[in-house]
Amino acid sequence: MVTGGSAGVGRATAELLARRGYDVAVMARGGAGLAGAVEDIERQGRRGLGLDVDVSDDKAVQEAVERCEIELGEIDAWVNDAFVGTLAFSWDTSIEEFRRVMDVTCFGQVHGTLTALSLMRPRDRGVIVNVGSAMAVRSIPLQAPYCAAKHAVKGFSESVMTELAQEKSKVRVCMVQLPGLNTP
Repeated sequence: MVTGGSAGVGRATAELLARRGYDVAVMARGGAGLAGAVEDIERQGRRGLGLDVDVSDDKAVQEAVERCEIELGEIDAWVNDAFVGTLAFSWDTSIEEFRRVMDVTCFGQVHGTLTALSLMRPRDRGVIVNVGSAMAVRSIPLQAPYCAAKHAVKGFSESVMTELAQEKSKVRVCMVQLPGLNTP
């Protein structure tokens, strides 16, 4: 499963997983990007499944996962890459924009991680990759909501990692902190 897999890093990740022999489900918004991602996956000789889902909706994420496991089988790896951002001074950013960025960029990863854990922990296997940002470590101007969301994802991910370690789980959660990228 790759969230945010219809463009940019998420789409490249979905294609790479297919090239490495995985069937891949892609969760994102937007039919054209989803269709393109599925074509990329199928071009690698693997099965692809496009799921038009807003990751800020935890129930929609859970329903999509049920469909994925029926159509493609058990989820072994989950990559949380979906995000939205803004480009404005914090004082010029509406509270609705702050909420939307937090809902997708932070809570989307929380929903994905918790949903994946609900499947992986009973099986005692699997890996979850939360895609972070250098902005989780060093904030920059004009992206206060995004920086806040990525800081929150870092803290959440590290807590889950310690919880899994405490119960000696074989499920792994990890993070990658990406640099700034221009990925429309």
